[in-house]
Amino acid sequence: MSLNKEISKVLQSMSEEDRSYAINNQFAYIYSKAYLFLKMGMDLYFRHDFFLIRKSFTYNNEDLLEVLQSGCKQIVEGKGFSATNPLVDLDVFGFSDLMHLFHFYKGARISKALTHNGEDGFLDQITFEHFMEEKRIATLFNFVSYSFKDSE
Repeated sequence: MSLNKEISKVLQSMSEEDRSYAINNQFAYIYSKAYLFLKMGMDLYFRHDFFLIRKSFTYNNEDLLEVLQSGCKQIVEGKGFSATNPLVDLDVFGFSDLMHLFHFYKGARISKALTHNGEDGFLDQITFEHFMEEKRIATLFNFVSYSFKDSE
């Protein structure tokens, strides 16, 4: 299946409201980056990265690979583009590193305590701006369980 068909399939699985939100928040661009990272692997992806971003991540190599793979898998499942279907199992630094992989840097952040799938934690809604295209803005959601660090 082509990348465009994969993107369309995931978008069609979303509610109309979530689909519209995802499209307006760079879903196709972010999905394609996540898809390529999973297909190529971290080393090859970084070797071909136009912005040479490898040196500016929070995590070390082993942890970074786990964080980025987890985040990319969730992105290609359509997670992160609504408060009801946020990214999970990423801490704040992991969420930022994931978006950094796609050439975005963190901007405004709104956090609120809530329960998601029976777990207490907080939901981050963070707006990111693209490194080179300031008008390319994406606001995504990430849920961090209060027990996140305890489970490691």
